[in-house]
Amino acid sequence: MRTISKKSSAFGVAVSLLVVFLMVFCTFSGMAQPDTKESYNIAETDEQITKLGHGYLKVAMQDEPKTINTVIAQDVWDWNVLGWLVDGPINRQKLSRQPFPWMAESWEYNPANPLHATMTLKQGIYWTDHDFDTYGEDLHAGVDITNPDKSGDPAGYREVTASDLVFSYNLVKDAPRYQNALDPLRIDDKGDNDPSNDVLGVVAVDRYTVEYTLVRPTSDLVMDIMSFIIWPEHIWSAHLGDKLTWQPSIDEVVFSGMFILDQWVKGSFVTLKTNPHYFNKSAIPNIDGILFRIYTNTDAAILALESNEVDFIAWTIQPGYIPQIVENPNLEIAQTQEMGFFYTSYNFRNRAFGYDNFNSPDRVDVGKPLRQAIAHCINKEEIVLKLLQGKGTVGDSPVSPANSLYYNTTVRTYPFDPARATAILDANGYQKVGGWYRAPNGDPIDGPGGDGVIDIIHPPADYDPVRAEAARMIADQLTQVGIRAKNTPLDFGSLVQKTNTHDFEMFLLGWSIGGEDAGYLWDFFRSDPRDTVGGYNSPGYRNASYDAIVDQMVEEIDVDRRVELAKWAQGVITEDLAYNVLYYRDNIEAYRTTTYPTGWWRQTGGVFNQWTIMGLRTTPE
Repeated sequence: MRTISKKSSAFGVAVSLLVVFLMVFCTFSGMAQPDTKESYNIAETDEQITKLGHGYLKVAMQDEPKTINTVIAQDVWDWNVLGWLVDGPINRQKLSRQPFPWMAESWEYNPANPLHATMTLKQGIYWTDHDFDTYGEDLHAGVDITNPDKSGDPAGYREVTASDLVFSYNLVKDAPRYQNALDPLRIDDKGDNDPSNDVLGVVAVDRYTVEYTLVRPTSDLVMDIMSFIIWPEHIWSAHLGDKLTWQPSIDEVVFSGMFILDQWVKGSFVTLKTNPHYFNKSAIPNIDGILFRIYTNTDAAILALESNEVDFIAWTIQPGYIPQIVENPNLEIAQTQEMGFFYTSYNFRNRAFGYDNFNSPDRVDVGKPLRQAIAHCINKEEIVLKLLQGKGTVGDSPVSPANSLYYNTTVRTYPFDPARATAILDANGYQKVGGWYRAPNGDPIDGPGGDGVIDIIHPPADYDPVRAEAARMIADQLTQVGIRAKNTPLDFGSLVQKTNTHDFEMFLLGWSIGGEDAGYLWDFFRSDPRDTVGGYNSPGYRNASYDAIVDQMVEEIDVDRRVELAKWAQGVITEDLAYNVLYYRDNIEAYRTTTYPTGWWRQTGGVFNQWTIMGLRTTPE
């Protein structure tokens, strides 16, 4: 599952503000990953690994990070680890979910003057490579606080400042997963289709204060832009040229968050150690760190949970495991709603599924009848009842019903009706040749130069049996109506790479949404004139009418009007089938109560959240 958390604090990046945000994509090609033990401080023996578990929250993960470069980190497994290292100026309250200052001391923003804002960071927040032996946490030891660029800082004095925050915006202004989010700050867009040349309206006016100047309003400036991950300028300034390929060593992964990256044994485990110098002393976790162990399937993870090898499984388990867990007095089930969704989509660059001339302003959506026919061949009710065993809801909109404010209850739906599917194809000139449909112009059903078989790529069964079986069911039903199709399982990394690089026909994936706002409708579906490799709009959907709606939505300050526009946008997406949302899954998570009996905090999206990490206790309270 991919992650976007653009509307949440840096704690929720586990998408990442990218995505981000998230469900956080760059191509993996050319990204060399060191395999030397020296690069990752590797423990050599099982005994050493076992010792790492003392005082650690032990978490089962289904996959390991693909990178520890936070500029290009993308999937949920990357951010399950890296999300605990980063930090941001603004957080959300535990219950109300309203924004409040975190690394920020304060901010000033008046919606009546939406093009200007100011934020001041707290003093005395240090990077994890700060020389605590020499300077401790003594504020301003030999530092000229009137100098915003830190040029007067003594060697080894590493304080987080406004200069770091300004640098961070400029670091990622051309990174695929961040660049669109920063468009409101582009006060001097060079118009050369190269966002790295643009000037951003963000300036450090003193050591701790940043001023923002926007070119257009944004409806949630505070949580969209001001609550940004802060990267250390003294580390990343040397990597502006290779930021999309750089693979840092563990010692170079420097942030200011609750945890510090400690070890990574590829294919086995990752450890984070608690940051003893974290600026918010009341938020320092009561655990020594987090130990992530890799289990490639749920059976192995359940056995590890039962045998006390892990305390928590960091993915949704299948409903069939619930009785086994409920019968064990040492285990607990947490069932929560999910803001995310699971869906199919298509490559709109291929005329079979999308446009006759992708790069032309006069493009015609010639693939819509095929998308509609495929939609009527998908039995979503069967997926929910049989595969999810009722622990979910039939999908329609790219906004989950769990987001009751923004969810549109009246979008177009496509009931399972194979006869209607064939009627749509017949009415639109699709012809059967040898029992199999071809496009109206005689092309194979999967496009010019295709082999006549629609290739549905999806995660394998040991990663997600629901998606794997759903893909098989879809391929079988398409075949029954005369649309040749096959389901092709790919390991998750390869699957994401193919979608990032636009090398696919049809895919089945999911998004984990880290926030209550529906602004991601702009990120996912707005036309991308750059057709960015690794961007959010991997299908290549383009619709000028939709763009006008979401452009207005992201600038709209009035909440009621913004909701209205978001619902309108959902209607367009479901009409065009840019995504066909299959289902919304309940989160079913399992954890042990023997080591940490209290502190588990259930919220929409699950229990692996900052409030759990801050609240875990080894004794009941």
